[in-house]
Amino acid sequence: MEVALIVAIAAALVGLRNGGSLHALAYTHFRAPLLLLAGLVLQLGLNLWEPEWLTNDLALALLLSSNAIVASFIAVNQKLPGMLLIAVGLALNVAVITANRAMPVSAQAAEQSGATTVVGDAGIKHEALDEDTVLPWLGDVIPVPGLRLVLSVGDLILAAGMSKLVYVRTLSGRPNRPASRTASG
Repeated sequence: MEVALIVAIAAALVGLRNGGSLHALAYTHFRAPLLLLAGLVLQLGLNLWEPEWLTNDLALALLLSSNAIVASFIAVNQKLPGMLLIAVGLALNVAVITANRAMPVSAQAAEQSGATTVVGDAGIKHEALDEDTVLPWLGDVIPVPGLRLVLSVGDLILAAGMSKLVYVRTLSGRPNRPASRTASG
């Protein structure tokens, strides 16, 4: 989530540099925004709260439900720029989570990134990547040392979609430039 935010801010800054407007970005019309909010709140809750009664099966069901809610938001907003990339990134993450019952995290990538959380202590949404991991290349295997994060291919594609959405919507407020005159005119 941190990378998507950083990429979105960078895309807005590039859009502003190219004559765009934060006003246009702010007035982007999202359909059913409460779906996105509900999905993200549920995921945040899974990150922050692990009650004793929460079994692994229930945690997986809640995680997949939160992703289904976010996917619903993406579906109703599919005409916005970048939404297809966001959907592909989310689908890749859901595929690896479903196959493994949690997001596999490479201990080597975590060490390379300088991540402070030990893979085994990463919460109910994550598990250590090992020889039994299904689709290991889709897990959190990409170290980002400057941010002390480990990302998945799905995270990168999702971030690219966010970047496209923010950049295009920022530029949508750019005033039209006059057409250049041709040599005959």
